[in-house]
Amino acid sequence: MKTMLLNNQSTFKFIDMAKLKKIVFLVICSLSTTWGYSQLNITIEKIGDHFLPKAQILSADFMTGEITEWGSIDDQGFASFDLPYDFLETIMKEAEKQQKDAPKGWTMSFHTVGSKNECSKYSSQNTITIDNPDAKIVGLPPFFAGDKATETRHGSMYAASNIELAKWLHSYQMDNAATGFYLEWVFVEKEATVQGTCGMLTMTGHESEEIEVSTTYDLNFEAGWNKVVYTIEEVFNSASERVFATKTTISTAKFFPEELQWYVLED
Repeated sequence: MKTMLLNNQSTFKFIDMAKLKKIVFLVICSLSTTWGYSQLNITIEKIGDHFLPKAQILSADFMTGEITEWGSIDDQGFASFDLPYDFLETIMKEAEKQQKDAPKGWTMSFHTVGSKNECSKYSSQNTITIDNPDAKIVGLPPFFAGDKATETRHGSMYAASNIELAKWLHSYQMDNAATGFYLEWVFVEKEATVQGTCGMLTMTGHESEEIEVSTTYDLNFEAGWNKVVYTIEEVFNSASERVFATKTTISTAKFFPEELQWYVLED
């Protein structure tokens, strides 16, 4: 597996996971906001004989497969993607269109802050409190780097603190977890908060081995775009040789965490 790494602070790496090559790009990353959208800007400097391919930042609709372009990486090493201010409105209009063509009895619905962060009735611990639980919440679709015209795909994009977490996300959280953090963007309809801890006893799949998985919430959503940081603080090494995340904190952030890096993992 080959991995391209983009560091929010100062480094951009292209890593061959079999050989663990050295850093090959430098990057400066910033976020600017203007009327209508927020834009993430990335400046990339070539090092040695390695080149970042000119690419687009894309996503694929999970129902139709339609490709959407969010941003681009040009041949001068400048990359950016936009966060539209009317994202939720656009998504809701598209949902209405798809609903008209949907099979009879099928209904499209949106997550709310309450449904997205609710604690199961089977939990071993539940101190969750939510203000404005009815606020609609929509996340960015999974990004990948590629070329829309030629249908080229370089790999899936992840914002995380280390390669182990990026690989865990790439495996749909089936590979071994690791301590560290990853970041997501969500659009929230209006201000809302989620505070407290939810704990759940769960089986590891190895005989009768059982662990408690806890998630602590410290979410203070503003209306519009929010950065959400998932910090895995503790992991459990199972007798089955799998590593599980057992203690996670989910919080909103005003600024990019210092160790934030962008990874592009080849599919």
